[in-house]
Amino acid sequence: MAVTQNTYTGNGSTVLYSFTFPYISESDVKVTINGTAYTNFIFSTATTLQFATAPVNGAAIRIYRETSGEDLEATFYPGSAIRAQDLNKNFIQNLYVTQESGALSTTATNTANSALSTANTAISTANAAVSTANTASSNASAAVSTANTASSNASAAVSTANTAASQAASAVSTANSASTTAASAVSTANTASSNASSAVSTANAASSSAASAVTTANAATTTANNALSSANSAVSTANTASSNATTAVNTANSAVSTANSAQTTANNAAAAVSNAVLFTLVNNVASIPVSPANNTYIEVVDSTGIGSFSPLAGLPGGFVGDSGLTVRLRYTTAGSTWNYLSYFANNPETRYIGPNGGTLNGQLKGDDSASTSTPGFAFDGDGDTGMGRPGANELALITGGTARLTFDSSGNAAFTGPVTIPAGSSVSGYLDTTTASSTYLTQANAASTYQTQAGMSSYLTTSSASSTYAPLASPTFTGTVTIPAGASISGYLDTATAASTYQTQAGMSSYLTTSAAGSTYAPLASPTFTGTVTIPAGASISGYAALASAQSFTAAQRGSITALTSAATITPDFSAANNYSLSLATNTTLANPTNLTAGQSGTIVITNGGAYTMAFGSYWKFPGGTAPSLTASATDVLAYYVESATRITARLIADVK
Repeated sequence: MAVTQNTYTGNGSTVLYSFTFPYISESDVKVTINGTAYTNFIFSTATTLQFATAPVNGAAIRIYRETSGEDLEATFYPGSAIRAQDLNKNFIQNLYVTQESGALSTTATNTANSALSTANTAISTANAAVSTANTASSNASAAVSTANTASSNASAAVSTANTAASQAASAVSTANSASTTAASAVSTANTASSNASSAVSTANAASSSAASAVTTANAATTTANNALSSANSAVSTANTASSNATTAVNTANSAVSTANSAQTTANNAAAAVSNAVLFTLVNNVASIPVSPANNTYIEVVDSTGIGSFSPLAGLPGGFVGDSGLTVRLRYTTAGSTWNYLSYFANNPETRYIGPNGGTLNGQLKGDDSASTSTPGFAFDGDGDTGMGRPGANELALITGGTARLTFDSSGNAAFTGPVTIPAGSSVSGYLDTTTASSTYLTQANAASTYQTQAGMSSYLTTSSASSTYAPLASPTFTGTVTIPAGASISGYLDTATAASTYQTQAGMSSYLTTSAAGSTYAPLASPTFTGTVTIPAGASISGYAALASAQSFTAAQRGSITALTSAATITPDFSAANNYSLSLATNTTLANPTNLTAGQSGTIVITNGGAYTMAFGSYWKFPGGTAPSLTASATDVLAYYVESATRITARLIADVK
């Protein structure tokens, strides 16, 4: 399951807490301490929060993400460009909301299960209490029965004592009677008297047992009453537990309802994501796939020539595409053809003029089928006044639905009504009658004053003379100039003199000028080479080591130490050095280095400025496959060896002192 929160326990001193989940905006990252919202924090790094005050020891800290689902990150409008980054923002927003809804659903389900477990425990406790009450009630009933039995026995003992007393009285009477009759009767009477005393003693014992039985019965009654009170208390406790269980069940049901609602929201978001159509970008018309799968959607970024593409159905008439227009197509196997969907400008801001005006860089076209009653270019609120096209290669200015001024294909203008020239005004290129008569000659006067055009046939105009003859000063000839024999041109040699005095260019082909030699060849003394210098096999340069030969150095060799900069992600350039140093001031990831070459080895000395952690890129390999942990506030040394372009063997030497 995706991570949407991290939890910590405060220790009274720590103020920096990191989190591992991604987010869109910093405002989506929330904090609670002991269940209460906490906002007094800042972002120390992109994944670390710094609290204004350290949470107290034992405080429950929760850092979680809560992405807003009220509005989409990006909104698309008809005719606007749909950028991949905007689509990604919307999908990431839906993904985060779905993850958070799933987490809330899981939490609600766990809460419901916990509440249900508590309710079941309460019911079990209540049942046990009822059982105890029933046992107490049974014991009380048994005690009452025992007391009743004791009372019955006591009553029987009293009855036996009364019978014995009656018999004793009878015996005394008999004895008295016998005493007067005979001496033997006295003995019998004495015996009877003794028996009577024994009977009285027995009766007294029975009376004592009865009293004891009554005491026992009273104690049993008290115990029964106490048991009954305990039973009543247990029943009350059971009722309270049952009420609490009902409340817990209701809370659980509410939690389940909330979880179901969250799940529904998540499912809807997931459905929206799954139902979204993803278009594959295609650079131009030539790159359109020939036989793709059914329901393949593409966006042709440069639609130039789309009007000539086949097979294509549904393309609007006259649409030929443009490098600034993206066209959307869908392929269907039914008919084996691409289907036109829509188009939009790659950059609407530069292609379209907004409501507040702008500069039109391309051609503006009007409706060429419009009539004079509905000009192709008209005014808002005055639809029959403007500019239109009455016919091929014609342009008309129209007012009230009538062409007032029309220009034909030759540029001739025609007015449909009289043209009035205001007094004192003029028309460029035309003279009024008065000015013309005072400025120009009549044909008769011209004939007696000027030469006719035919009479000028033997003359050249100034422009004709300049294009036919060379001026005396600085002439430029376009053909061959012939010098008469024996003549010369100042500053030039004739061919014979030049041949006997100078070398021809062809003859100089095997020579280099001084500057050319200096830029082509190295001087023998202190040369500076600009290309690769190749040393023949077996040869050497005094004082230098050859790369492909075993070397025995007579002095120490060392490489410089390059300092790495502490950051959330550090990517070393292994072409810079073999050994590096790092003063760590934040949690970081040592990413896969660039410019890896097998055989390179070295160390990275890491000075940890606190309890900062370090994760490693996938190229780093450690003993047992387990990445090491840095020593807090100490110096560790990471030794490495580059095995290949994608594998680095390493070991951390911890806490070097």
